[in-house]
Amino acid sequence: MKKVLCIGATGRMGGSVAKSLVIHTSDVEVIVAGRRREHGESYARQLGPRASFRQVDIHDPPQLASAVEDVDLVFNSAGPFQMGQTVVQKAALAAGAHYVDIADDIHFAREEKALSAEFEAKGLSAMVNGGIFPGYSNIMAGELIERGGGARNVEFNYFIAGTGGAGPTVMSSTFLLTGVPAIEYVDGQPVERRAFTGRNQVDFMEPVGNKATFYLELPEAHSCFDTYGVPNIYARFGTAPEASNLATYLTGVLAPQSLLRDTERVAGFVEKCMPWLRFMDKLVGENLAMRVDVEGNDGVKRSMQYFNPSCIG
Repeated sequence: MKKVLCIGATGRMGGSVAKSLVIHTSDVEVIVAGRRREHGESYARQLGPRASFRQVDIHDPPQLASAVEDVDLVFNSAGPFQMGQTVVQKAALAAGAHYVDIADDIHFAREEKALSAEFEAKGLSAMVNGGIFPGYSNIMAGELIERGGGARNVEFNYFIAGTGGAGPTVMSSTFLLTGVPAIEYVDGQPVERRAFTGRNQVDFMEPVGNKATFYLELPEAHSCFDTYGVPNIYARFGTAPEASNLATYLTGVLAPQSLLRDTERVAGFVEKCMPWLRFMDKLVGENLAMRVDVEGNDGVKRSMQYFNPSCIG
């Protein structure tokens, strides 16, 4: 039986992956891994006899190395990935395990891709940025670009109501990105934009409808440029309630950069806000919507959309 170590599975995103593996496979042993022993052991019991728990703090190198030494695949959802280090991927490589993550930060992804040759030399696979976006959204863009024989313009637009059901991780990532310039490609050149500016009204599929989106530094703008050489690309993101977009913009303007680059302090701040955020989720829901628009080299404009009631599941 193959062993899959799900790091971050005591959280909502990683936990949903662990549950899906138990439901949709019959020959996989699922190891729920995280820092919270009581919660992790309880969740593993809920998943059934093919699940177990290992306590793992990714910032404890000996504990991390011990956790990955006998597994076939490491799945990493221990975000936020902004300002993060590739310790989990390196531990998987050292242990001879395949690797998948749901990272959403371009700098993190580039550090991981630098290890490609080492994974290949060991006959191992590694898939980075494999979440809903930029993972699935990049697939959408690639399909549309190839239909058009290449592309002149690509537009990525995303909407998540509240926390999207993902808990504190998505909020921490958003706050960390408010202090980072968003890169838009214009005529093949990277142009910096302030995060949460450049308001754009987008018609998402129902039940989301028309929503505002704003510049945010997201990996797909870069990966689309690097892979397909599209000269004009932007990525924008918006949330509900509408006031949250303004509040996030003001955070990026007024908060000290030292705070916005400190993952622990941001995570602590978000954790204190969670009672309010959970209340807001009840009011605005957890809807996730994506829209990718492409103008192909054949002159045809094509779009593809996606909706899910939550970031989870």
